[in-house]
Amino acid sequence: MVYKRSLSVLWCVAMAWVATPAVAGGYGAAGCGLGSVVFGAETGFAQVFAATTNGTSYTQTFGISSGTSNCIPAAKAAAFNSQRVFLEQNFASVAMDAAQGDGETLRGLAATLGCSEQAYPEVSSAIKAHHAAIFRAAGVDKVLFSMHEVLRSSEGVTTGCTNII
Repeated sequence: MVYKRSLSVLWCVAMAWVATPAVAGGYGAAGCGLGSVVFGAETGFAQVFAATTNGTSYTQTFGISSGTSNCIPAAKAAAFNSQRVFLEQNFASVAMDAAQGDGETLRGLAATLGCSEQAYPEVSSAIKAHHAAIFRAAGVDKVLFSMHEVLRSSEGVTTGCTNII
């Protein structure tokens, strides 16, 4: 009995340690699904609860198939990673261009967002108008999520950009 309890405690500690790093996509190491909606990208033991919620409710499988519950298709995930890398490498320049409403790095970011030339004026205008809200977020992922949120709610942008999550 003591051995079984020790094994359970050891397993929980190991799971909490493994679940510590957060992953891009708005969820932690437990992955997407209902657990990611409830617990988000919280680190530590919360990811054990998120994984349990995902596993017992079967929402992860459904979310992956349907693109819901913070699950995004592989092509969108690859696009998001490209956007993230671009933003990490050009953060200061993108922030400056966004404040001005135009610039080479803002155009480059728009390209990673899959935006057409026709959609670019609306994209740059929306990002400029919401610059303070977008760039006050801490970290590249949060800035990118804020930017996606702004662009999703802007008319004309969602039809002109293919990689907005």
